[in-house]
Amino acid sequence: MSDNPPSFPPFIPSWLDDRGLTPHQFRVLCHLHRRAGKDGKCRPSAPSIAATCRINRDTVWPVLERLEELGLIAKLKKGFAGANNYLLKSPIGGNEAPV
Repeated sequence: MSDNPPSFPPFIPSWLDDRGLTPHQFRVLCHLHRRAGKDGKCRPSAPSIAATCRINRDTVWPVLERLEELGLIAKLKKGFAGANNYLLKSPIGGNEAPV
């Protein structure tokens, strides 16, 4: 057994710490990343975000708006059954900040 940990990119890049996210914003962003497809898009409902992230449903909308203001996500046109679609603009798996 080696004393050296495996070498791989960090899951949470250092630039994300500098964004000043609240715990709710950070948790929702991570949830969106887990839900996104390879194209970076996801369409979770506010109730499912609230339930999974264990936050109040009324907290979800301001959090999503702030993540959009920070350039970490983009809200796309409503999709199937009127659900919002989101495009993730932050490459969590790497160390480069979103453009």
